[in-house]
Amino acid sequence: MYLSNITITLCSNSLLVLYLCIPIKASMQDDNPSYLKAYTILNTINHACYEINRDGIFVFINKKAEELFEMSKDVMLGRNVWDVFPNSVTTPTFIAIKNALQKKEASQYEYISELLKGWVFASVIPIEDGAIVTFTKVETLRQSKEHLQKILDAMPQLVWTTLPNGDVDFFNEQVFNYTRLSYDQLKAWGWGAIAHPDDLAVNMPTIMHGIQTGTALHYAIRFKRYDGVYRWHLNKAQPLRDEKGEIYMWVGSSTDIDDEKKNRDLLQSVFDASSNTISFMKNIRNAEGTIIDLEISMINEKAKVITGADSLGKRYSEVFNFSSGIKEKFIHTATTGIPLRFETCYKLDGIDNWYDVRAVKLEDGIVITSENITERKIAEAASMQAAEELNTQNRQLTESREMIKRKDEFISIVSHELKTPITSIKGYVGLMMEKYSESEDPFLAKSIFTVNKQLIKLTGLINNLLDVTRIDIKRMEFNMQPFDICATVADAIAIMQPTITHQLIVEGPENCTAYGDKERINQVILNLLTNAIKYSPESNKVLINIKRDEDNITITVQDFGIGIDQEYLERIFERFYRIEGEVEKNFAGFGIGLYISTEIVNRHNGKIGVQSTKGEGSVFYFTIPVLPR
Repeated sequence: MYLSNITITLCSNSLLVLYLCIPIKASMQDDNPSYLKAYTILNTINHACYEINRDGIFVFINKKAEELFEMSKDVMLGRNVWDVFPNSVTTPTFIAIKNALQKKEASQYEYISELLKGWVFASVIPIEDGAIVTFTKVETLRQSKEHLQKILDAMPQLVWTTLPNGDVDFFNEQVFNYTRLSYDQLKAWGWGAIAHPDDLAVNMPTIMHGIQTGTALHYAIRFKRYDGVYRWHLNKAQPLRDEKGEIYMWVGSSTDIDDEKKNRDLLQSVFDASSNTISFMKNIRNAEGTIIDLEISMINEKAKVITGADSLGKRYSEVFNFSSGIKEKFIHTATTGIPLRFETCYKLDGIDNWYDVRAVKLEDGIVITSENITERKIAEAASMQAAEELNTQNRQLTESREMIKRKDEFISIVSHELKTPITSIKGYVGLMMEKYSESEDPFLAKSIFTVNKQLIKLTGLINNLLDVTRIDIKRMEFNMQPFDICATVADAIAIMQPTITHQLIVEGPENCTAYGDKERINQVILNLLTNAIKYSPESNKVLINIKRDEDNITITVQDFGIGIDQEYLERIFERFYRIEGEVEKNFAGFGIGLYISTEIVNRHNGKIGVQSTKGEGSVFYFTIPVLPR
């Protein structure tokens, strides 16, 4: 027996595999020192070992093999292994020895040996003239597997393993409890027995790609429970590889996420219904643990308008196009936990959109919400522009008021300064009229009459200017008491009729009592009569009508003159307003008479107005109460 070169290798499973470079020849040189040395080693190791030749004849058996076989080597040497152990032709050892002798293939395997009454780990090594078989009982390994089975059965997840081609060959107890199907049913039907058809069709490309490329699998799928209810599960599968890098097994788990998914779907529905954008961002860290980017883990429909429909799972830097520095702000919030809020502009379809953005820290990321405030920004800009225009108008109005104030002050001063000399002139004119009224010189009498007439006009103008000033400073005085307004109208006509060519015709009662300031109402009547005469030069009459009802007295003054365009009817009662028409510019005036009349009537709680048609004349009217209000 030649054993000049024996290699003993310790494998990963702690079993010894012996490589004999020279076949054992039991009948040759038993006293050879190398043989004796090798024989001694083989008989002292704790693993069974035997050699067979190419015909399957035992040529060497160590003591451990005799012990495990419970048979002397003298009974086995020189006999065919299958003659000695005829029941072994159905075991993995038969296939392994056959492959070693015929194909020169080495094998390692584990199986339950009926001969040895327990778990056995065996190794078959082909040699030049046969094969060497080593084996050992591995009860400890079996106990470990049983212990592992108990652990897997205690897990709440569905656990399973598959062959490299994807065929399932193991399920833990939870799978059977969940499905109420047998191992044979599950193995025969595969995932098709419990997977939802829609989900299986969707995920099959992912599963096949993982099997073909050897990449880990991660996908969601619905599994049917024993009561027919489908529940969502998160499937994870990881390939296990041998020392050559080849996959020999897939290990997978299925975690029930149905409640979580429904809650997440409900939350997603709430988010999608929001008018704001909402996105959950997961922290992306480098090797040192520093946050360098953010990944979208959940997003609502509004946010997808900005990020794109396929943005889920992408990084911030891939989908957002905000101005520089904003990403760093988000990372700062994710790092420090300090809430963030700012406004920023983002272009959508080439149009600037403004957003009010907020971010708060989560456990390992942040949630970002943003409200589109474009309309608010536009409104704010419009408001600022309007405010600026209003400020400009206010400045102009203030300047205008200052000018009016200075003008009123000037008018007041001038009116008061003129009143004294006019009073003196009026006195002298009165004396001259008494002295020369019956003068035989017609020119002198007419001149004095004309001076007095113009003096009356000048006095009325000054009084009107003073009234305007009093109105502005709210100091126009009124002596309110009952008076006969019909008599007041008659007095006004008596004053004016001798100086005009128009006939002033009165219709109404001879007397009627009103409540107010007689002199101020007389002032209104004179102003209306003066205007009626002035603006009807081609006419020869003015109609005055007095009517009384239960509460008010209404006086109308109708002329048949040039009339007024409808567009000017409201404005003619404004201070200093004059119609600038081709006809109207020929009539003198300051535009204050109707303004003063309006103020007087208003102070009597009455009303003043006009009805007119261009070219047909006008009807002015005012009302005052019968009794005080």
